Amino acid sequence: MGMLKKTVKTNKEVVSSLSDELGIPDEKIPILVEKMLQNNKARDKLFRALGEFFGRRSFLEALVAGGVIATGLASARTVITDRNIQITDPDTGLEWYLRTPLPFSAIVGIEDGKVKAYDWKGNLIAKGEAGVDDAEVIKKASDSLTAGRTWKEKVVLKGNFSLNDEIQVPSYTTLVVDGKLESTVDKPVLTIIDREHVDIICGVVKSSGLGDNSYGIFVGASSDVLIFKPEVTNFRKPGICVVGVDLAGNFIRNSERITLFEPYIHDGIQVAGADGIYMIAQNSDIVRPRIENITQESGIAISGNPQKDSSYISKHIKIDHPYLYNTGAIYLANNGYDIDIIKPTIINSISYGIRTGYTSLGTAGMTDVRVYGGLIENPAEDGVKLEYGSNWKFFGTKVKGAGGAGFNVLQDYNEFYGVTAEGCSLHGLWLNYGSHNRVFGGLYKDNGGWGIKEVNADYNIIERPICINNTEGCVDLVGTNSVLE
Repeated sequence: MGMLKKTVKTNKEVVSSLSDELGIPDEKIPILVEKMLQNNKARDKLFRALGEFFGRRSFLEALVAGGVIATGLASARTVITDRNIQITDPDTGLEWYLRTPLPFSAIVGIEDGKVKAYDWKGNLIAKGEAGVDDAEVIKKASDSLTAGRTWKEKVVLKGNFSLNDEIQVPSYTTLVVDGKLESTVDKPVLTIIDREHVDIICGVVKSSGLGDNSYGIFVGASSDVLIFKPEVTNFRKPGICVVGVDLAGNFIRNSERITLFEPYIHDGIQVAGADGIYMIAQNSDIVRPRIENITQESGIAISGNPQKDSSYISKHIKIDHPYLYNTGAIYLANNGYDIDIIKPTIINSISYGIRTGYTSLGTAGMTDVRVYGGLIENPAEDGVKLEYGSNWKFFGTKVKGAGGAGFNVLQDYNEFYGVTAEGCSLHGLWLNYGSHNRVFGGLYKDNGGWGIKEVNADYNIIERPICINNTEGCVDLVGTNSVLE
């Protein structure tokens, strides 16, 4: 029996076992499991039943099913943890973590040169030539789910697939990619357009890089979407794009409540437009992104386009612990507000570390942005460049070795609390046409210009800065109403 059929067989056994344990009819298990995961008490009961099931199975069966456990765990102790089942062998003291995609409603895999899709009962949904019909068979697997559902059902893609069309993910679907999706055409690998309640539990997503539609993952006009640990590469358009439009650029509605959890985005095609992440969204989170080798565009770009629709702006966005290496900046352009950037690490940026910007849209810029801590090291230009916005606050952010200024401030009404600018080629903090700013403390050391420099600005207040060994001096204020305290 092939690995795919063994997985299908094990899934059917899981469904039967959970049905007996939980007192739920077989046909309801693949549906209710997704609902149970949203409730802590129900989730714990489900995980305990799964743990007991796999504790009775061999290593091979568990491995095929997507778990990571070992042989002979009938006496093992099962501990429920978030998103996992931890199984401890009392004889060896070793621990395993069960990360199973079971039970599912449908599965697609490669077997004997064929791509095949099965339902949870083991019935064949569709088959075709592997590497030729992969996208079509995956579509048929998605189409086999309950029509008009208001609950999530799960499709598992197990193996490496070659796609001659995009995979369109429907509403109320959990898509588990246990392997790699590689596109061969100028289309996104995955699209979620005008959908709701979608989870993508990701493996590798490789774009074709062929043209202007070569996104990795495209989310348009959708809500309540989780994209969990994707690895995205070889894209010509943004690796992950979250917007309020379809692929033709037609505005539908704002994307809302989008979570990108630990995306790893790297080595896009080095052309204009190939941002790591591009987002126009609301009430959304980017959690611990890792972005590397995006050397033509921004690592992360947050934007807005109110000319398409007055509501089409970014707001209430959190970028949590981003790590960018050898990329462009975290770039906030056009209209938006209420953005949090938490402990960014930006190393060897090809341009700036963090910057605001302006395009031909003629919009007002990003306001009410907070940057908490973080390190920007060796950017080619300024560590932070602020223009076309206002009311930014920095709390303890450090810039080291910038090719320009540490902080270049061309906008008004910003606040800097205990920031550091060290070893920058120009001034540590440059109030460059920026007025009505407040600077509280901070360390300005070994910079090639002034520690703090004011040019064509006024009404700035500087309190108790620490300046050490700056080439031109500590603080130079020229505004009539600016104050050093």
